[in-house]
Amino acid sequence: MVFRSLLLALLFLLVACATLSTADSFVAQGKEVAKEKKYEEALAYYEKALAVEPNNTSALYNAGVACAKLARNDKAIEYFQKTISSGDRDNYSHSQDAHYNIASIKLTQGKYKEAIEAALSNRPETDDIIKKALEKLKESGFQYAPYVQPLAKIEIPYPTDMSHFIGAKWPQEKVRVMLVAAIDNKGQVLLTKCYGMALCEYASDYIKHTSFLPAYDFTWDGTAASVTYFSIMFLSNAMAAVSWKSIVGAAPNGRLTKPPIIEEKDGAKIILGAIHRRSIDETVKRNLNHVLRCYEKELPKNHNLEGKIVVKFTISQTGEVTSTETYKSTMNNDTVEECVNSQIGKMLFPVPTDNGIVIVTYPFIFKHTD
Repeated sequence: MVFRSLLLALLFLLVACATLSTADSFVAQGKEVAKEKKYEEALAYYEKALAVEPNNTSALYNAGVACAKLARNDKAIEYFQKTISSGDRDNYSHSQDAHYNIASIKLTQGKYKEAIEAALSNRPETDDIIKKALEKLKESGFQYAPYVQPLAKIEIPYPTDMSHFIGAKWPQEKVRVMLVAAIDNKGQVLLTKCYGMALCEYASDYIKHTSFLPAYDFTWDGTAASVTYFSIMFLSNAMAAVSWKSIVGAAPNGRLTKPPIIEEKDGAKIILGAIHRRSIDETVKRNLNHVLRCYEKELPKNHNLEGKIVVKFTISQTGEVTSTETYKSTMNNDTVEECVNSQIGKMLFPVPTDNGIVIVTYPFIFKHTD
C-alpha cells in the first residue's frame, strides 16, 4: 500500500514536470518566432502554453506583447492584467513591465487618467508616461496631478536673524530643512511635522498658510488627502528654494525612511507608506482566489457582470485588517462587494513600522472572458 502511494506520487510529479516543461517549451518557441516578427505565430505558441498552464506568467506576458504588436490592444491589456494577477514572485519584473505596457497602451488610446493609474504602479520607469498624460489632460482643462500643486509660488524669505535659529555658526553657504505636511482633499494644510532644527518651524509657518490644488487619486478618480515632503534650501540673503514630493496612499516606491504620521487617535498612529507596497501586493495575490470566487459565484446569475471595486481598509499594528469599506465601485452588485470586503478582512499583512496602522485603497478589476 505504501509502495503504491509512493508510485502514484512519483507519477504525479513526473506528469507535473512534463506539463511545466511543455508549457515552457511552447513559450520558448513563441519567443523564437517573435524575433522574426511573426507575432501571430508566436501568439499561437503562447496560447498553447496557457492551455497547458493557465497561470504561466511568461506565457501571459509574452501573449500580451504579441497582441500589442498585432494592435489588439484590449486583448493585450487583458493578458497584461492576468500577468499582474498571476502572483508569481519569481517573475516580478514581468508584472512591472505589464504595468508599464498597460500605461503605454492607455496613453496611445487617449485614456489619460487610466494611463496614469497604471503608470503609478511602476515608478520611476513610467514617469515619462505620467508626464505626457498630464500634459494631455491639462490641454483639456484638467489641472490635477498625483501630487499637490501650490496655487501661488511658495516664497519663504531669508530670516532677518538666522543665528536665532541655528546658532553662531551662521553664515554658511546654504542650510536645508525638511518637513512633512498632511494636506486634505481640498488643498488645505492640516498639520506639519518638522525634522531637525528650529529653522524648520519657521519654514513650516509659511507652508501652513499656503493653499494648494489637492493631489488626485487616479485609482478612484477624485481628489485625495496626501502627505507631502518639502525640502527647503535657505541661501544667504535670498528667497528659499522649495521642492516637494507628494504621496497619495501607500508610498509608490516602498517603505518610507520616516513614515509620516497623519494623526493620532486613541493612541494609534495613522501612518501612510509604513508597509512596502510589494508586501501589500503579495499578500493580496496570495489570497486572490478567494476574492475571485466572490465574482465567480454571482457570474452565473448575470453573464454580463463586470466592473471595478476599490476597497479601502485599515491594517492594524498586528497586521490584521480591522476595517474595510467599498470606496468606489462600478460593479453595481452588493453581494460581490460585501464578499470582497469580507475576504480582505480575513487577510493578514506584514506588521507596519513604528507601531502604526496603515490605510490602504486597493483596486480589483473583474471581467468575464470566454
